[in-house]
Amino acid sequence: MTSAAELADRLAIQRNVGDYADALDLKHWDLLDQIFTPDARISFGGRSMSLSETKAWLKRGLDDPSVRGYLHMVGNLHITLRNGEADSIAHVFTPIEMMTDDGVRLGFNGLWFAWRHVLTAQGWRIAGSLDHWTRPDWAPGFYGWVTPPYSAAVDWSDPLPEMR
Repeated sequence: MTSAAELADRLAIQRNVGDYADALDLKHWDLLDQIFTPDARISFGGRSMSLSETKAWLKRGLDDPSVRGYLHMVGNLHITLRNGEADSIAHVFTPIEMMTDDGVRLGFNGLWFAWRHVLTAQGWRIAGSLDHWTRPDWAPGFYGWVTPPYSAAVDWSDPLPEMR
């Protein structure tokens, strides 16, 4: 039977993950200071960054004027608790609209949020990325996917493109 304390921990960690997605989608970069530990190490594309480097990198990429909109939809959250520490992994689906010379393009990204969490005096915080080799049982068969961008002005009378 799951204890009330474990349920509270799981909800707080779930909120960490959701708050991270919200901070990205709402472009509330300073909210990341309340989600991560000050010494967190965050990995993107094999590059490990400090929290301040991560905030600058995200702001530069997601505040780009060619990015019209995006949304991080998080699901299938799995949490493993261990005495004031936890691992979490979640599936993330992110549609993104971009302005190109040809007009508006819509792409779809699939990725994982994989985090190490620690219980601090301020509550649960993300301490950094969970590298796939630290939890081989969670290693996804892929590390993200992106569809080709599609025109947002689709003529639905056209046949669907061939699958390759």
